Amino acid sequence: MGIKHAFTSPKSDPADATLVRPTNWNADHTVAGNTIAIGGSNLVSGTGNPEGSVAATVGSIFMRSDGGGPASTLYVKTTGSGSTGWSVVSVTPGAEPPTGNLQAAINAATAGGTVDATGGTYTGPVTINKALTLIGGTINCPAGVSGINVTANNVTIDGTTIAGAGITGGGEIYGIMCQGTSGAWRTGLTIRNTTITNFAWDGIFFEYVNGFTIYHNVVNDIKYGAIVGRVVTNGTITFNTVRRIDTNGGAGDNAYGIAALDFGTAGEFSHDVTIADNIVSDNAWWEGIETHNGRFISFLRNDVRRCSVNLEITKAGSGSPANCTVTGNYFAEPTTYRAQGGHPVILYGCATAAFTDNVYVGFGAESPPANAPWFDFNSLSTNLTAIGNTVTP
Repeated sequence: MGIKHAFTSPKSDPADATLVRPTNWNADHTVAGNTIAIGGSNLVSGTGNPEGSVAATVGSIFMRSDGGGPASTLYVKTTGSGSTGWSVVSVTPGAEPPTGNLQAAINAATAGGTVDATGGTYTGPVTINKALTLIGGTINCPAGVSGINVTANNVTIDGTTIAGAGITGGGEIYGIMCQGTSGAWRTGLTIRNTTITNFAWDGIFFEYVNGFTIYHNVVNDIKYGAIVGRVVTNGTITFNTVRRIDTNGGAGDNAYGIAALDFGTAGEFSHDVTIADNIVSDNAWWEGIETHNGRFISFLRNDVRRCSVNLEITKAGSGSPANCTVTGNYFAEPTTYRAQGGHPVILYGCATAAFTDNVYVGFGAESPPANAPWFDFNSLSTNLTAIGNTVTP
């Protein structure tokens, strides 16, 4: 390793020829050994994994000279004072997608790797057909074109912006779609910190998916459903903001803010899903949050406003929803059009539901009693309980 000095020393030449002397101060010099001390940290070169074998102070960097692959070549000392506490710095091939060609970067990426599209602008559609993390980027979709189609397991979409051409026009056009089948479920879907706007069907649609996280997304201006899971299990839909659903529709149009649905086939329903801490507003014609035939669905601490129906738990076909929990939600600001008789919460054929500590504000004559804060359509629901709910007409 060469070191070039841009200054001279007034000191005389020492007797030790191995030292840098004034007469050759400005020449290139090779540093013997494998460590350079920089302040209180070290820059170290060596072979193998440094964990447990290379002692250094926090902030030191270890460069693995024998390679080890793109995910194990560079290490940083993050904790500890001995030889432990080294963390690998992963550099994945394909992490910088070529300008204007996100699909090419995804195709080139290693399964399990990361494509960092931060700062890039691309044209949809895009297909993710391998286990992958997509970070950032903006995907603009022409009319009639969906954004991202996920056809693999263990896919994460993080911090991406996906913009459609508008909510008018026919066809099922999605911001993100992940679709398994009854015989081949998808698993490990994560969508977080992503913004989806202006699609003529669903913002996020996922079907036959087990194990999912839909977290901290913004979904606005969608024709049919903002976040719709159909036959989905063991997952969470949390801290999302959903606004302006079915703004091009009309009275009686089906439209959903957040929904966990069934497939209309016996035994195929959503279960063990938590819908929590979301903000849902401005679904003038239908439901803010709901489930068709869902089992063990938890609706927790959601803020639902300006929706024709704030929450609906309903049967469909021969099925029946069951074991639902409704806790700590805020239901307010009814719309002018009131679907299905004008009630903030509608139950239909639900077997067991617990309503606890929910708040209802501003429904006037439609306000339910606090000890039974729902409208039970056709009186078909059973085993309903209510504790600590507050109703302010």
